[in-house]
Amino acid sequence: MGKAKIMIVDDQPIVLRAYKKELAGQDYSITAVSSGQEAIEKAAQEQFDIILTDLVMPGMSGLELCQEIKKNSPDTEVVLMSGYHEEMQKSWVEFIRSGGRDFFLRKPLSPGELKDTIITIMIEKKKGC
Repeated sequence: MGKAKIMIVDDQPIVLRAYKKELAGQDYSITAVSSGQEAIEKAAQEQFDIILTDLVMPGMSGLELCQEIKKNSPDTEVVLMSGYHEEMQKSWVEFIRSGGRDFFLRKPLSPGELKDTIITIMIEKKKGC
């Protein structure tokens, strides 16, 4: 399958840096962007295995990003992340309808949670699940 291509989308630069740092040294190609619109533009240029996105962002939400990504790239797994528990609950059904699965992470993430989620997704992709 080769090197996993992962895009991280978050409007907070400190979060982007932290997630990139956590994933450093892994066999991943990481792209980090700060908005849903920027993510759509990058995804139009290249195929990503996984997109990790914040749910609540100015402009385009993570849920809206998921809906757009799934239109053109249904095999890309989208992982929604949020520190807003109520927003997560409200968005869950719509996320599933948009092609999302069970990858909804609550911030702040515990150590290793991001890596574990990526490993789980990549194993499933290799199995063809």
